Amino acid sequence: MRKFIVSSVCVLGLVSLHTEASVHYVIKGEMPDKDGRTVYLLDYDTNQRIDSTLVSNGSFKIEGNYDRDACARVECETLYSNCILDGEVTLDFESHSPKAGSSLNMLFNGYRDQQNEYFTKMESLEEKLTAEGKNEEEISIKTREYCNENFPQLMQNYEDGILSNQNGLGEALMLTFIRMVSDAEHWSDFYAKLSPRLLECNIVKKANNRFEKLKLTSPGRPFVNFSGKDIDGKEIQLSDFVGKGKYVLVDFWASWCGPCRMEAREVLKPLYERLKGNPKFEILSVAVWDNPTATRKAIAQEEYRWPQMIDAGKTPMELYGFDGVPQIMLFSPEGMIMDRNLRGRKLVETVDAALSENR
Repeated sequence: MRKFIVSSVCVLGLVSLHTEASVHYVIKGEMPDKDGRTVYLLDYDTNQRIDSTLVSNGSFKIEGNYDRDACARVECETLYSNCILDGEVTLDFESHSPKAGSSLNMLFNGYRDQQNEYFTKMESLEEKLTAEGKNEEEISIKTREYCNENFPQLMQNYEDGILSNQNGLGEALMLTFIRMVSDAEHWSDFYAKLSPRLLECNIVKKANNRFEKLKLTSPGRPFVNFSGKDIDGKEIQLSDFVGKGKYVLVDFWASWCGPCRMEAREVLKPLYERLKGNPKFEILSVAVWDNPTATRKAIAQEEYRWPQMIDAGKTPMELYGFDGVPQIMLFSPEGMIMDRNLRGRKLVETVDAALSENR
């Protein structure tokens, strides 16, 4: 791992903001066994094709001008790497990042190193605890402690980096930072500090729309209705379950999502077996961004016994402002959102607390 982490943080304030002007780029890289294949240069934010060339003698070179120092992606079949259009840069297709180039590209590398170090240390902690014979709950507690202690600083470094470099580097860091933010108010404070340059980025517009929807579906707000189909293909709506006098735990999931199926297997199934006779409680699983055939197959494999909504597409994700699953929410008997982002022990404790108060 490159030892660039400390220096990248220290020099952030020394990188001046680029003015909006055409930039010249020279991008090089090695691609053994790809002779004659096409290499494409894409604007990451717009997915617009900027340039292309052919691999010759195991390498390529793309040179030209673009209207801004954009975050870019270079790809050839399954090979890809990201960089910033800023002078000359040499790409590494194993790490998917620049290995030599301008100061902006090397700063970009520094942030990637910070992120890689964070996850490497977490994986090492998990391996150490496993070797010591710790059980899953003990490992989960320790890794959560590690995340609580270290993630805020990683997130702050990215935020500071974006606000200090509202240029191509800011664009590149935004791709990661947006996935780090979970609080709508935090996003609003951050969004207010962005320059017109970054406010025009599609990824920022999309994220801001998501956080606006998140505000509208935060705890204390009423549910937002949507439709799908039941396992037999009949049209159903969320309102068929929520707001009908029961606490409803809604599990947004997908058949291709391993953590979703694990959460259902380890948490939802035991909870269902314990509370299936309670007239004040129900579980509803909603398959999002999934193929209905694959959904049905997974339901059969996992032997889910509670109600299922399939073929809901991405609509629930857009309405409730989330872009990843599992996403599990608890709704009150009156149809108000009580809590969201529920997992594991917190999920069980939240449900039990709600039911005990309703006795």
